[in-house]
Amino acid sequence: MGCQQKEAIDYVTSIDREGRAVVKCAPFQKCEQLKNDIEKQSNRSVNLPPKQLPLKVSVLHKNAVAQQQFAIQLLAW
Repeated sequence: MGCQQKEAIDYVTSIDREGRAVVKCAPFQKCEQLKNDIEKQSNRSVNLPPKQLPLKVSVLHKNAVAQQQFAIQLLAW
């Protein structure tokens, strides 16, 4: 995906812990391209267990992500 191995491990750890993670904050077309690359890479895993699907990737507007983060903080409060 064009990142260092340590950075990739940090992303995977964050996704495992929280169930999701922000991978890139960039213009829409760059994010769409990265989304397609991630989906292709996760589809290449031929040894997936029967119930395990490839990664689900979504491109969200930064305001939607900010509102979700705020809601999570309110729920924790």
